[in-house]
Amino acid sequence: MTSERTSVGASSPAPDDDDRPPVVVPYGTTTTRLATAGHRIRLPHLPPAAVPPLTRAADRHESVPRPGRRRTVQAVAAVVTLAVAVGGWLVVRASTGPGPVEVVRELYDSLAAHDISRWSTFDRCNNNPICGTGALSHGYQAPQQVTFKQDRADGGKGAVVTATYDLGGQHITDRVVLEYSRTGLFGGSWWIRTVPTTTLTIAGPSPAPVNIAGITLQPKQLTATLTFTAPPGLYTISRAATPLIAPAETTAVAGPGQAAAVTLPAEPVTTIAEDTDRLIRDRIDECVAQHRFQPDVDPRSPLHSCPFDYYPKQIITDTPTWTVQQYPRVTLTPTGDGNIKVTTTTPGTITLHYRWTMFYQDPRDWTDVDVTQPLKANGQIASIDGVLQWYL
Repeated sequence: MTSERTSVGASSPAPDDDDRPPVVVPYGTTTTRLATAGHRIRLPHLPPAAVPPLTRAADRHESVPRPGRRRTVQAVAAVVTLAVAVGGWLVVRASTGPGPVEVVRELYDSLAAHDISRWSTFDRCNNNPICGTGALSHGYQAPQQVTFKQDRADGGKGAVVTATYDLGGQHITDRVVLEYSRTGLFGGSWWIRTVPTTTLTIAGPSPAPVNIAGITLQPKQLTATLTFTAPPGLYTISRAATPLIAPAETTAVAGPGQAAAVTLPAEPVTTIAEDTDRLIRDRIDECVAQHRFQPDVDPRSPLHSCPFDYYPKQIITDTPTWTVQQYPRVTLTPTGDGNIKVTTTTPGTITLHYRWTMFYQDPRDWTDVDVTQPLKANGQIASIDGVLQWYL
């Protein structure tokens, strides 16, 4: 339009119908009226909750989440689902058997009950004497005042349990490593990977059976030093008496990861020293009474059974006479075969008197000879059929 606008009520030429705007009408009305200049128009009242339906394609797309937002929602949902699944699996797994602390506690409880069966299930009993019948029945004290603490878990596949206890006046800490083994889809159980173990060494040879924690080791098992593994504990090791060797007993503190070496003292019985002196004196007196240059009280033996002899240089001699001036002094040392070694510390003295001549017929001239020589009593003391014997 080229005409200028005027205020309402002023006289102005009427506009063409095509230039007048239509009147606002309610939505859905099919007829319209053109607005007349200078007339008031009453606007229709809309309902309070009136919402026009979406008719445009753009309006419909506005209610659909954008692709980035949709991926975020899907990721969050996946994480929540995984967390619920893992949490459920852990609950199921934890409920299928005892936990690491309970497994270790059961092992120590079995030792306190003097039961070797649980410890021996860990494949440590191949030719191991401690796994025999009656093991730990006596002569064994399990760890005392045991406390447990789970230190760490390795990604849910492993665990470490620390066991702290008192043993033979020592305060000991042991770290037990466990692993988890699945059985089926959800089941599983904890098992001990590093079993609490010590090493015991019994020195050999032994003249008599040795008892350790209810197990008896025969001398043929102790011809040399014997080493084997055992559960931690306080062990009492004892050896039976023999007719020559006194009984012996000692204790060993065997902590996990440690090695306990045991050497039982072998001392002669208290009366063996006197009995040995008596045997030696009796044998020497028996030899002296023979009036021979090479006395021998046991012709069946290829060795001289007397601790002295003499080989004269002359051919013709008369009957010799032996006289003991002083008996020897000896020391006794037990040997591995159960006998006692006799060693002379202070030799005695024995004299020999004889005569010799160069003539075969009487009357003959005789020459007297007196010989003094040391007297030793080296040899061994043994019990043969319950009878104490001294032999060279």
